[in-house]
Amino acid sequence: MNIGVDLTTSMGYQGTEVFADNLILSLSTLSPTDQFFIYGTKQFVPLLVEHALPNVQFVEPRLESRIGRAFEQQCLLPFKTRRDRIDVIFSPSPFSSLFARGKKIVTIHDAAYKRFPEYRSTISRAYFSAAVFIAKHTAKKFITVSQFSKTELETYYHIKPSSIHIVENALPQTSEGGNSTNRSLIDFGINTPYIIFIGTPRPRKNLDGLLKAFAIARTSESKLKLVLVGAFDKRFTASSKRIQELNLESSIIQTGFVTNAEKSTLLAQSVALVFPSLYEGFGLPILEAQQANTPVICSNTSATPHTAGDGAMLVDPLNPTEIAGAITRLVSDASARNTLINRGAANLERFSWQTSATKLKTIF
Repeated sequence: MNIGVDLTTSMGYQGTEVFADNLILSLSTLSPTDQFFIYGTKQFVPLLVEHALPNVQFVEPRLESRIGRAFEQQCLLPFKTRRDRIDVIFSPSPFSSLFARGKKIVTIHDAAYKRFPEYRSTISRAYFSAAVFIAKHTAKKFITVSQFSKTELETYYHIKPSSIHIVENALPQTSEGGNSTNRSLIDFGINTPYIIFIGTPRPRKNLDGLLKAFAIARTSESKLKLVLVGAFDKRFTASSKRIQELNLESSIIQTGFVTNAEKSTLLAQSVALVFPSLYEGFGLPILEAQQANTPVICSNTSATPHTAGDGAMLVDPLNPTEIAGAITRLVSDASARNTLINRGAANLERFSWQTSATKLKTIF
Protein backbone atom coordinates (compact mmCIF):
# COMPACT_ATOMS: atom_id res chain seq x y z
CA MET A 1 0.00 0.00 0.00
CA ASN A 2 1.21 3.51 -0.82
CA ILE A 3 0.49 5.88 2.04
CA GLY A 4 0.77 9.65 1.70
CA VAL A 5 1.33 11.85 4.76
CA ASP A 6 0.17 15.39 4.09
CA LEU A 7 2.32 17.85 6.03
CA THR A 8 2.39 20.33 3.15
CA THR A 9 1.24 23.28 5.25
CA SER A 10 3.52 22.63 8.25
CA MET A 11 5.69 25.62 9.14
CA GLY A 12 7.41 24.40 12.32
CA TYR A 13 7.95 21.50 14.71
CA GLN A 14 5.04 21.82 17.10
CA GLY A 15 2.31 19.51 18.41
CA THR A 16 1.00 18.36 15.02
CA GLU A 17 4.48 17.67 13.67
CA VAL A 18 5.60 15.89 16.86
CA PHE A 19 2.50 13.69 16.60
CA ALA A 20 3.17 12.92 12.93
CA ASP A 21 6.91 12.38 13.31
CA ASN A 22 6.63 9.89 16.18
CA LEU A 23 3.52 8.13 14.88
CA ILE A 24 4.70 7.63 11.30
CA LEU A 25 8.13 6.48 12.48
CA SER A 26 6.51 3.70 14.49
CA LEU A 27 4.02 2.92 11.72
CA SER A 28 6.64 2.70 8.97
CA THR A 29 8.67 0.33 11.14
CA LEU A 30 5.56 -1.73 11.88
CA SER A 31 4.62 -1.90 8.18
CA PRO A 32 7.90 -2.36 6.25
CA THR A 33 6.13 -3.51 3.08
CA ASP A 34 4.09 -0.31 2.84
CA GLN A 35 5.57 2.75 1.14
CA PHE A 36 5.28 6.11 2.90
CA PHE A 37 5.47 9.40 1.01
CA ILE A 38 6.02 12.37 3.33
CA TYR A 39 4.72 15.54 1.66
CA GLY A 40 6.35 18.19 3.80
CA THR A 41 9.59 19.89 4.80
CA LYS A 42 12.25 17.47 6.05
CA GLN A 43 13.29 19.58 9.02
CA PHE A 44 9.79 19.24 10.48
CA VAL A 45 10.07 15.43 10.70
CA PRO A 46 13.57 15.04 12.18
CA LEU A 47 13.02 11.54 13.56
CA LEU A 48 11.98 10.19 10.17
CA VAL A 49 14.97 11.85 8.53
CA GLU A 50 17.34 10.57 11.21
CA HIS A 51 16.20 6.94 10.88
CA ALA A 52 16.31 6.98 7.06
CA LEU A 53 13.97 4.01 6.65
CA PRO A 54 13.95 2.45 3.16
CA ASN A 55 10.14 2.58 2.87
CA VAL A 56 9.95 6.33 3.62
CA GLN A 57 10.34 8.91 0.86
CA PHE A 58 10.33 12.69 1.24
CA VAL A 59 8.61 14.98 -1.22
CA GLU A 60 9.34 18.52 -0.09
CA PRO A 61 7.11 21.46 -1.01
CA ARG A 62 8.39 24.03 -3.48
CA LEU A 63 6.82 27.10 -1.90
CA GLU A 64 7.75 28.57 1.49
CA SER A 65 5.09 31.12 2.48
CA ARG A 66 1.89 30.10 4.28
CA ILE A 67 -0.20 31.15 1.30
CA GLY A 68 2.15 29.31 -1.02
CA ARG A 69 1.89 26.13 1.07
CA ALA A 70 -1.91 26.32 0.97
CA PHE A 71 -1.77 26.73 -2.81
CA GLU A 72 0.60 23.79 -3.09
CA GLN A 73 -1.65 21.58 -0.97
CA GLN A 74 -4.76 22.27 -3.02
CA CYS A 75 -3.26 22.65 -6.52
CA LEU A 76 0.01 20.71 -6.69
CA LEU A 77 -0.41 17.88 -4.20
CA PRO A 78 -3.16 16.21 -6.29
CA PHE A 79 -0.66 15.73 -9.13
CA LYS A 80 2.01 14.38 -6.77
CA THR A 81 -0.36 11.85 -5.19
CA ARG A 82 -1.41 10.60 -8.62
CA ARG A 83 2.20 10.29 -9.72
CA ASP A 84 2.97 8.30 -6.54
CA ARG A 85 -0.18 6.18 -6.88
CA ILE A 86 -1.28 6.92 -3.32
CA ASP A 87 -3.89 4.56 -1.83
CA VAL A 88 -4.43 6.36 1.48
CA ILE A 89 -3.65 10.01 2.22
CA PHE A 90 -3.26 10.76 5.93
CA SER A 91 -3.31 14.31 7.23
CA PRO A 92 -1.99 14.68 10.82
CA SER A 93 -3.72 18.08 10.92
CA PRO A 94 -7.19 19.33 9.92
CA PHE A 95 -5.75 20.74 6.67
CA SER A 96 -6.12 18.37 3.74
CA SER A 97 -6.19 18.52 -0.04
CA LEU A 98 -9.58 18.52 -1.71
CA PHE A 99 -8.48 16.65 -4.85
CA ALA A 100 -5.55 14.55 -3.62
CA ARG A 101 -5.64 10.92 -4.69
CA GLY A 102 -6.38 8.26 -2.09
CA LYS A 103 -8.89 7.66 0.65
CA LYS A 104 -8.54 10.49 3.13
CA ILE A 105 -7.95 10.23 6.87
CA VAL A 106 -7.88 13.60 8.63
CA THR A 107 -6.76 14.44 12.16
CA ILE A 108 -8.50 17.06 14.28
CA HIS A 109 -6.76 17.25 17.63
CA ASP A 110 -9.45 19.26 19.42
CA ALA A 111 -12.16 21.88 18.97
CA ALA A 112 -10.17 24.83 20.30
CA TYR A 113 -10.86 26.92 17.20
CA LYS A 114 -14.58 26.54 17.86
CA ARG A 115 -14.40 26.88 21.63
CA PHE A 116 -12.14 29.96 21.66
CA PRO A 117 -12.92 31.87 18.44
CA GLU A 118 -12.31 35.28 20.02
CA TYR A 119 -8.58 34.60 20.10
CA ARG A 120 -8.33 33.95 16.34
CA SER A 121 -8.24 36.43 13.49
CA THR A 122 -11.12 36.51 11.01
CA ILE A 123 -8.85 35.09 8.29
CA SER A 124 -7.62 32.31 10.58
CA ARG A 125 -11.16 31.32 11.57
CA ALA A 126 -12.30 31.33 7.93
CA TYR A 127 -9.30 29.23 6.84
CA PHE A 128 -9.88 26.66 9.58
CA SER A 129 -13.63 26.52 8.91
CA ALA A 130 -12.90 25.86 5.24
CA ALA A 131 -10.48 23.09 6.20
CA VAL A 132 -13.06 21.38 8.41
CA PHE A 133 -15.69 21.75 5.67
CA ILE A 134 -13.39 20.09 3.12
CA ALA A 135 -12.51 17.32 5.56
CA LYS A 136 -16.14 16.60 6.46
CA HIS A 137 -17.03 16.15 2.80
CA THR A 138 -13.98 14.21 1.62
CA ALA A 139 -12.52 12.24 4.53
CA LYS A 140 -13.42 8.60 5.07
CA LYS A 141 -12.20 8.62 8.66
CA PHE A 142 -11.18 11.12 11.33
CA ILE A 143 -8.47 10.75 13.93
CA THR A 144 -8.36 12.50 17.28
CA VAL A 145 -6.18 12.07 20.35
CA SER A 146 -8.53 11.48 23.29
CA GLN A 147 -12.07 10.53 24.22
CA PHE A 148 -12.59 14.11 25.35
CA SER A 149 -11.65 15.41 21.89
CA LYS A 150 -13.84 12.81 20.20
CA THR A 151 -16.83 14.13 22.12
CA GLU A 152 -15.82 17.69 21.20
CA LEU A 153 -15.70 16.84 17.47
CA GLU A 154 -19.13 15.27 17.69
CA THR A 155 -20.57 18.26 19.53
CA TYR A 156 -18.94 21.22 17.80
CA TYR A 157 -18.19 19.92 14.29
CA HIS A 158 -21.10 17.47 14.05
CA ILE A 159 -18.91 14.64 12.80
CA LYS A 160 -20.47 11.18 12.96
CA PRO A 161 -19.17 9.26 15.99
CA SER A 162 -18.67 6.11 13.89
CA SER A 163 -16.13 7.89 11.67
CA ILE A 164 -13.97 9.19 14.54
CA HIS A 165 -11.14 7.01 15.86
CA ILE A 166 -8.93 7.71 18.88
CA VAL A 167 -5.18 7.45 18.30
CA GLU A 168 -3.49 8.79 21.42
CA ASN A 169 -0.26 10.68 21.78
CA ALA A 170 2.63 9.18 23.70
CA LEU A 171 5.92 10.40 25.09
CA PRO A 172 7.78 12.05 22.19
CA GLN A 173 11.11 10.70 21.11
CA THR A 174 13.61 13.48 20.55
CA SER A 175 16.13 14.37 17.90
CA GLU A 176 18.29 17.40 18.64
CA GLY A 177 20.23 17.41 15.37
CA GLY A 178 23.64 19.03 15.17
CA ASN A 179 22.80 22.58 16.22
CA SER A 180 21.48 22.09 19.73
CA THR A 181 22.88 23.86 22.75
CA ASN A 182 22.52 22.71 26.32
CA ARG A 183 22.39 25.64 28.73
CA SER A 184 22.57 24.89 32.43
CA LEU A 185 20.32 26.30 35.14
CA ILE A 186 22.99 28.91 35.86
CA ASP A 187 22.86 30.00 32.23
CA PHE A 188 19.13 30.58 32.63
CA GLY A 189 19.73 32.57 35.83
CA ILE A 190 18.11 29.94 38.08
CA ASN A 191 19.65 29.44 41.51
CA THR A 192 16.64 28.88 43.77
CA PRO A 193 13.73 26.39 43.87
CA TYR A 194 11.29 26.89 41.01
CA ILE A 195 8.11 25.63 39.44
CA ILE A 196 7.80 25.40 35.66
CA PHE A 197 5.17 26.12 33.03
CA ILE A 198 5.50 24.87 29.43
CA GLY A 199 3.38 26.35 26.68
CA THR A 200 2.35 29.45 24.80
CA PRO A 201 0.69 32.49 26.39
CA ARG A 202 -2.56 31.78 24.57
CA PRO A 203 -5.45 32.66 26.91
CA ARG A 204 -6.72 29.07 27.02
CA LYS A 205 -3.39 28.00 28.53
CA ASN A 206 -4.43 30.08 31.58
CA LEU A 207 -1.09 31.68 32.24
CA ASP A 208 -2.98 34.55 33.84
CA GLY A 209 -4.48 32.19 36.42
CA LEU A 210 -1.06 30.69 37.10
CA LEU A 211 0.47 34.13 37.68
CA LYS A 212 -2.24 34.98 40.21
CA ALA A 213 -1.69 31.64 41.96
CA PHE A 214 2.07 32.12 41.99
CA ALA A 215 1.68 35.56 43.58
CA ILE A 216 -0.35 33.93 46.36
CA ALA A 217 2.14 31.09 46.82
CA ARG A 218 5.02 33.58 47.05
CA THR A 219 3.61 35.00 50.27
CA SER A 220 4.70 31.83 52.07
CA GLU A 221 7.45 30.68 49.67
CA SER A 222 9.39 33.88 49.06
CA LYS A 223 12.40 32.21 47.40
CA LEU A 224 10.30 30.28 44.88
CA LYS A 225 10.58 31.26 41.23
CA LEU A 226 8.40 30.55 38.21
CA VAL A 227 10.08 29.50 34.95
CA LEU A 228 8.05 30.04 31.79
CA VAL A 229 9.21 27.84 28.93
CA GLY A 230 8.05 28.49 25.38
CA ALA A 231 8.55 30.71 22.38
CA PHE A 232 7.42 34.31 22.74
CA ASP A 233 4.29 35.31 20.86
CA LYS A 234 3.73 39.01 20.18
CA ARG A 235 0.01 38.40 19.72
CA PHE A 236 -0.47 37.72 23.43
CA THR A 237 0.84 40.43 25.75
CA ALA A 238 -1.62 40.23 28.65
CA SER A 239 0.73 38.03 30.68
CA SER A 240 3.48 40.65 30.59
CA LYS A 241 1.08 43.25 31.96
CA ARG A 242 -0.09 40.86 34.67
CA ILE A 243 3.50 40.17 35.76
CA GLN A 244 4.00 43.91 36.25
CA GLU A 245 0.69 44.37 38.07
CA LEU A 246 1.59 41.59 40.54
CA ASN A 247 5.19 42.84 40.97
CA LEU A 248 6.59 39.48 39.91
CA GLU A 249 9.33 40.68 37.55
CA SER A 250 12.15 39.52 39.81
CA SER A 251 10.52 36.15 40.50
CA ILE A 252 9.85 35.01 36.94
CA ILE A 253 12.29 33.69 34.36
CA GLN A 254 11.16 33.51 30.73
CA THR A 255 13.41 31.21 28.72
CA GLY A 256 11.87 31.58 25.27
CA PHE A 257 12.48 28.62 22.95
CA VAL A 258 14.56 25.79 24.43
CA THR A 259 15.95 22.58 22.97
CA ASN A 260 14.53 19.23 24.01
CA ALA A 261 17.62 18.57 26.14
CA GLU A 262 17.23 21.92 27.88
CA LYS A 263 13.53 21.32 28.47
CA SER A 264 14.30 17.95 30.05
CA THR A 265 16.89 19.57 32.32
CA LEU A 266 14.52 22.35 33.35
CA LEU A 267 11.76 19.85 34.11
CA ALA A 268 13.96 17.46 36.03
CA GLN A 269 15.29 20.15 38.37
CA SER A 270 11.95 21.82 39.06
CA VAL A 271 9.71 21.34 42.09
CA ALA A 272 6.70 20.74 39.82
CA LEU A 273 5.19 21.33 36.41
CA VAL A 274 2.14 23.54 36.86
CA PHE A 275 -0.19 23.15 33.88
CA PRO A 276 -3.53 24.84 34.69
CA SER A 277 -4.82 24.95 31.12
CA LEU A 278 -8.49 25.72 30.54
CA TYR A 279 -8.62 23.44 27.51
CA GLU A 280 -6.42 20.63 26.17
CA GLY A 281 -7.10 17.94 23.62
CA PHE A 282 -4.36 15.84 25.26
CA GLY A 283 -1.58 17.69 27.15
CA LEU A 284 1.85 16.35 26.15
CA PRO A 285 3.83 18.40 28.73
CA ILE A 286 2.25 16.22 31.42
CA LEU A 287 3.93 13.10 30.02
CA GLU A 288 7.20 14.97 29.51
CA ALA A 289 7.19 15.97 33.18
CA GLN A 290 6.39 12.46 34.33
CA GLN A 291 9.27 11.14 32.21
CA ALA A 292 11.57 13.64 33.96
CA ASN A 293 10.39 12.42 37.41
CA THR A 294 8.74 15.76 38.05
CA PRO A 295 5.47 16.10 40.02
CA VAL A 296 2.55 17.54 38.05
CA ILE A 297 -0.19 19.97 38.99
CA CYS A 298 -2.79 20.22 36.23
CA SER A 299 -6.39 21.17 35.53
CA ASN A 300 -9.31 18.98 36.43
CA THR A 301 -10.95 19.87 33.10
CA SER A 302 -10.86 18.75 29.43
CA ALA A 303 -8.43 15.91 28.59
CA THR A 304 -5.74 16.55 31.19
CA PRO A 305 -7.16 14.33 33.97
CA HIS A 306 -7.15 11.35 31.59
CA THR A 307 -3.64 12.08 30.36
CA ALA A 308 -2.24 12.58 33.86
CA GLY A 309 -3.93 9.53 35.36
CA ASP A 310 -3.01 9.14 39.05
CA GLY A 311 0.26 10.99 38.49
CA ALA A 312 -0.93 14.55 39.08
CA MET A 313 -2.56 16.82 41.61
CA LEU A 314 -5.75 18.06 39.95
CA VAL A 315 -6.95 21.62 40.54
CA ASP A 316 -9.71 23.94 39.41
CA PRO A 317 -7.96 26.14 36.80
CA LEU A 318 -10.31 29.03 37.61
CA ASN A 319 -9.36 29.03 41.30
CA PRO A 320 -5.92 30.66 41.84
CA THR A 321 -6.12 30.00 45.58
CA GLU A 322 -6.52 26.27 44.96
CA ILE A 323 -3.63 26.25 42.50
CA ALA A 324 -1.49 28.16 45.02
CA GLY A 325 -2.35 25.62 47.73
CA ALA A 326 -1.19 22.76 45.50
CA ILE A 327 2.07 24.60 44.77
CA THR A 328 2.89 25.31 48.40
CA ARG A 329 2.08 21.74 49.40
CA LEU A 330 4.49 20.27 46.86
CA VAL A 331 7.20 22.76 47.79
CA SER A 332 7.03 21.73 51.46
CA ASP A 333 5.98 18.06 51.29
CA ALA A 334 8.64 15.71 49.93
CA SER A 335 6.41 12.70 50.53
CA ALA A 336 3.67 14.16 48.32
CA ARG A 337 6.23 14.88 45.59
CA ASN A 338 7.59 11.34 45.70
CA THR A 339 4.10 9.85 45.55
CA LEU A 340 3.27 11.81 42.40
CA ILE A 341 6.63 10.95 40.85
CA ASN A 342 6.04 7.21 41.36
CA ARG A 343 2.47 7.41 40.07
CA GLY A 344 3.60 9.45 37.09
CA ALA A 345 6.18 6.84 36.11
CA ALA A 346 3.48 4.16 36.22
CA ASN A 347 1.11 6.34 34.20
CA LEU A 348 3.58 6.57 31.29
CA GLU A 349 3.11 2.87 30.62
CA ARG A 350 -0.45 3.57 29.43
CA PHE A 351 0.81 5.40 26.32
CA SER A 352 2.85 3.96 23.48
CA TRP A 353 3.53 5.06 19.90
CA GLN A 354 3.62 1.39 18.92
CA THR A 355 0.10 0.89 20.26
CA SER A 356 -1.11 4.04 18.51
CA ALA A 357 0.61 3.03 15.26
CA THR A 358 -1.08 -0.38 15.41
CA LYS A 359 -4.46 1.35 15.73
CA LEU A 360 -3.70 3.58 12.78
CA LYS A 361 -2.53 0.64 10.69
CA THR A 362 -5.87 -1.07 11.34
CA ILE A 363 -7.69 2.06 10.21
CA PHE A 364 -5.59 2.22 7.03
